[in-house]
Amino acid sequence: KEADTAQNEHTFARCREILAEGGWIALFPEGVSHDASGLLPLKTGAARIALGAGVPLRVVPVGILYEDKDIFRSRVALAFGDPVVVEAGEETSEAVRELTERIAGELGEVVLQARDREIWRGLLLVAAWEGGGLGRVEARARELADVWRRLALRDPARLEALADAVRAYVRRLETLGVRDPLAIEAAPPSVVPSFLPLLVAAPLALVGALLGWAPYRLVRVVANRLAGPNQDLVSTFKIFGGLFFIGGTWIVEAVAAAWWLGPLASLAVFLVAPATGLIALRWDESLTRRREAFLAGRVARKQRLAEALAERRRELLAAVADAERDAG
Repeated sequence: KEADTAQNEHTFARCREILAEGGWIALFPEGVSHDASGLLPLKTGAARIALGAGVPLRVVPVGILYEDKDIFRSRVALAFGDPVVVEAGEETSEAVRELTERIAGELGEVVLQARDREIWRGLLLVAAWEGGGLGRVEARARELADVWRRLALRDPARLEALADAVRAYVRRLETLGVRDPLAIEAAPPSVVPSFLPLLVAAPLALVGALLGWAPYRLVRVVANRLAGPNQDLVSTFKIFGGLFFIGGTWIVEAVAAAWWLGPLASLAVFLVAPATGLIALRWDESLTRRREAFLAGRVARKQRLAEALAERRRELLAAVADAERDAG
């Protein structure tokens, strides 16, 4: 927002050159990073670039869904929509407005949108209960979002009752320490083989934690503080914070080792710290996954409780399917 907009024309000219030569460009037409539960109004830049290229083009809408924006190495699902065909023509204000609306309409078909973040997360949650990979979950959540919008107009009371039932089920699972109801129906994991790799890697993970635990935690605190309500910026701050705090800590440790023990010790610390730091990170993530699997397995061993939870999930999915049929 604080950028010099006078530079836009230079950027537009370069983009038009690339397109006229048969190249392609990728851009985010909302023109701002955000964490809203739906599309923001599109800027006119995409339409102005396309219309000013002087050649026929196709604008391909792409929807992006991150599994978790707050962590590194999060999976992402991409949904591609029908191309918007742009014929060569004049860049009039009317043409720009019309093309912007067309692009926004097609983007709306491939982006998961909801009234608020709670509903947005709920749609993904219910979609995940049906199983499948992230791509299937994302596509199913968009179908459910369409059902939600239609039911909100036709039968809001029924919709709210269904949402309350889903919330109650989620709270019950959280009380039991289970996030994924599908895990309850899976075979309970064997405890010793499941945790054995963690025991083997524990000494190296401990070294990594000792060398980098404090700055790693500091990065998280600082990133969340700087991002504030803009959670889409957390990972950006973590990247730069990690380079500064964690990298700086390793350098200080290497210099200290050189001072006390000599250059070979310094080199060893500088090599060992990043490697064991990565092991510590993976170790912590693996422990979390195994803990969740263990809790789900413990519930699964209580046959009557597991059957009741599985049956309740099937009932909720059936209610969603009925609502979908009634919504047309």
